[in-house]
Parts: sequence; structure tokens; C-alpha cells
Amino acid sequence: MQPGSIAPLAEKSVPLMLAALVFVFIISHAFRTVIGVSAEPLATEFNASAQALGAVAGSFHLAFAFAQPAVGVALDRYGPKSTVIVAFVIALFGGVISAMAHRVDLLILGQCLLGIGCAPALLAAMVLISRRYPAERFAALSGIILATGGVGMLLTATPLAWIIEIWSWRVGFGVLTGLAALSWLAVFWFLEQDPTRTQGQDQTIGAELRGLGAVIAQPHTLGICCLGATTYAAFMALRGLWIGPLLTDRYALSLIDIGNVVLAISFAVILGPYLFGRIDPGPPRRRRIIMWFSAAYAVQFALLAIGWGVQIDVAIAVFTGLSGGYVTLQYADVRASYPTEMAGRALSVFTMAMFGGVAAMQWLSGVAGTLALDLGIEPSRAALLLVSAIIALATFAFWRLPQPPKEGAG
Repeated sequence: MQPGSIAPLAEKSVPLMLAALVFVFIISHAFRTVIGVSAEPLATEFNASAQALGAVAGSFHLAFAFAQPAVGVALDRYGPKSTVIVAFVIALFGGVISAMAHRVDLLILGQCLLGIGCAPALLAAMVLISRRYPAERFAALSGIILATGGVGMLLTATPLAWIIEIWSWRVGFGVLTGLAALSWLAVFWFLEQDPTRTQGQDQTIGAELRGLGAVIAQPHTLGICCLGATTYAAFMALRGLWIGPLLTDRYALSLIDIGNVVLAISFAVILGPYLFGRIDPGPPRRRRIIMWFSAAYAVQFALLAIGWGVQIDVAIAVFTGLSGGYVTLQYADVRASYPTEMAGRALSVFTMAMFGGVAAMQWLSGVAGTLALDLGIEPSRAALLLVSAIIALATFAFWRLPQPPKEGAG
């Protein structure tokens, strides 16, 4: 090792390496939620419909989801550092294109590049803790990662709303792109190349992709992915797309007021995963708790769609951010539902389903909002009722479809 090499610094502190990856995850969270606070200015500048905004917001998550198989293979073969270093360069290009876009299709292109570039942000941190920490700490540590990643939502709440109101949404994208460049430098400087060689590194890429197929072929994967495709997707439909139009159309709140509401929701999102990570009951009871929290989640969206006054609606939205932290239990369920040699690919498949669901939910809710407007119905009400129905169907699927063999029938 040459004097001055960065590897010894990284080897001294696994938490420091994890912090660098969490920084990337924070910026990824900011990019995936920026459309929510920018929705009204974007609609005005581009004369965009609710369906068009849904396509813009969903394009990030669709690209994120489709990139997951490649991310899973890259993490197994090359480790978190190389994967994130290469991918986040794509994200930087996406941020620049988004900030400079003058047409909706260019904005969608920028969002797709951002989705691809941010694709390894969460999974890289998950892989790091699965390799560097005991298995019994996975739920608690993943809860901390998910909670800390919520800081990205704080950036796209009041602070970014203030920047957008004073300058423009383009400056907002520029600020986030600058922070993304700093997070890239943090990964480059503090992470070491993972010395662990896995079985997958000795296989061809085709064989590794077939390994993903083996995960998908497991009978219990369908139920896990059905629910995984809706939990985070439902929250992102609210936080990333509909919270602004809902509070504007229903209560005529200003952009700064909406930013303050989003800030409160974001604090709840930070707290939720941490709490659920700490109270994880373990495999015997975990799946039943997931099912009941999911059913309650569907009820919350239905209540928010109905409308109960600004204070109650804001309280429901904030509580939705808190209770959505049960996705932490879903990650722990995935980790416990597959053999150790399939765990990495299982997390990749689950993440692909989760973000594919976000893209689909954004688009479907946008379609519902556009149709509702034509019928003289409040667009956000129709969109949130659709979201509630989808969660309810996914909860039923999670309950009735085959259960993991180690955990029995939930």
C-alpha cells in the first residue's frame, strides 16, 4: 500500500463508509421527491396536465426499477464503490439535463437518467450492512438507513420550496445536482473496494441474471412483490406528486405553506423507519404486523381523499409518512424469506418491484386525476381513492398468496 492511499482511512471505519453511501441515498431521496414541490411551477411553465406530471414523476422510478437487475449484478461483481461511482455520473448528467429542460420530453429524459444513476443508492448501503454487520442487526440498521435517507425529503420541503419561489425550479435542480457531486466525491474518497469475493463474481453475467430469475420463481415472491410495489409507491404518489395539488386546489395554500407541510411529513418519514426497525418482532409475528399496517395504510389514503378540513388532512398526511415506515419490516421480511446465497438478489428483486410500483402508481394516479378533472371531480380525490384501492388489493394478495416456507402462513 502506497503512503497517502485512501484505503487505510476507509478500512478504519465501516460506519464512515456507510455514511458516504447514506449521503448518496439522501440525494437520491431528494431527486425522487423534487417533482412534488415543483409540480405547480412545472405545470404552469410547460402547460402540463396531471397525466403529464405523473409521467414526469414516474419516469425516475421506472428507470430506477429497470436498472435494479444490472445494479444487483454490479454490486455482486464489483462492489458498492465501483457501482455507485459509475452510476452516479449518470445521475449528474440527469440533473443537468433536468435543470436545462425546456420541453416535457427533455425533463422526462433527465428524470430517467437520474433514476438510472440513483438506482444503486439504497441497495449499495443494504449490501454493505449485510456484508459488514451481523444478520440480527439488519432490521435495525436498515431502518436507520431508510430513516436517514428521509433527510433528502427535508431538502425538497421548505428549503427547496423557498429556492423555487425566490428563483425557479431550475435553480432547485441545480442545487441538488451540486449536492450530488459532493456525495460522489464522498464515495470516491471514503469507500474502499469490497475485498469480499462472492460466488456470483465467478459466474458469467448471464448466470447471475438467471439467479434473479430463480428468486422470481419462488412461490412466495409474488405476494412479497405485490405489497412491495404499493407501500412506498403510495407514499410517493402523495409526497412526490399529489400533496401540492391537493393543498392548492382544496385549500388554496401557498407554495411556502405546502413546503412547510411537506417538511412535517418528511420529519415523520425520518422517524417512521427508525421506530419500525427498533420494534421488529422477528419472523414469527412480522408478516401479520405487516399485513395489518398495510390495511390501515389503505384506510388512511381513503380518509385523505375524502377531505376533513385543512388541519385534519395535514395531520393524516403526516401520520401517513410516519406509518409508512413499516416498509422497514418488509425489507427484513425479504431478508428472512430467502436463503443467504439468494439474499442480495432477493433484495434487488424487491427493490425493482418497489420502484416499478412507484412509476406505475404515479402514472395511474395521473390518469385518474386527468379523468376526474374532465368529470368535474377534484383530481387529487380521485387519485388518492385509486391509491387506497390498490393498497387494499395488494394487502389481500400478501395475505392469500403463498407464504415463505420458514415463516409459515402469516
